[in-house]
Amino acid sequence: MLTENVQRSKAERVFDNISIITFNYDRCIEQFLPHALATYYRMPLPEARELVRGANIVHPYGQVGFMPGQPGGYTTDFGAMLNSEVLLQTARQLKTFTEQNHDDETLSAVHMAVQNAETAVFLGFAYHEINVALLAAKMPKLITRIIGTAYGMSDPDIEAAASEVGRAVATDTPDIALRKLTCVELFGEFWRSIPR
Repeated sequence: MLTENVQRSKAERVFDNISIITFNYDRCIEQFLPHALATYYRMPLPEARELVRGANIVHPYGQVGFMPGQPGGYTTDFGAMLNSEVLLQTARQLKTFTEQNHDDETLSAVHMAVQNAETAVFLGFAYHEINVALLAAKMPKLITRIIGTAYGMSDPDIEAAASEVGRAVATDTPDIALRKLTCVELFGEFWRSIPR
């Protein structure tokens, strides 16, 4: 979906209309995207990594080290063997779910992403109250559509989650579609409507 209608000559624009807020500590997104772009566009991996460095990816709870070349803190190669000093440095970059001591820069990045979005897509998001509250920006929001996975959730819980997330990230009543689907299934169902 990211690359649809984006030619190789304009690949630097692939992340123009997307922000990613991930509540995971891992860097799987930062590892996967360069390889996917390099394969799709048949470009050298370093060039694809440079494109991903320009993406707006926010980790509100920190991450297990920064990828080499990624600004922000202590760097660690993906899958590298870690010694005790590296583990300690990496641990200092993490916040636990209940700490909620987010720095102003991170909170601002989260809120700007929410404020500027027209569509919010939730993948593998458990709709925990504390995480939904973190997304709630104080300023007006543009979100008119919310699409998300609700795999394994009951109908009443889906209804409650839809209501909570709608209030948190949208100003008016948005079009909300939380489905009992996996991420792959959700993309299969909404492959045409998400990019619009």
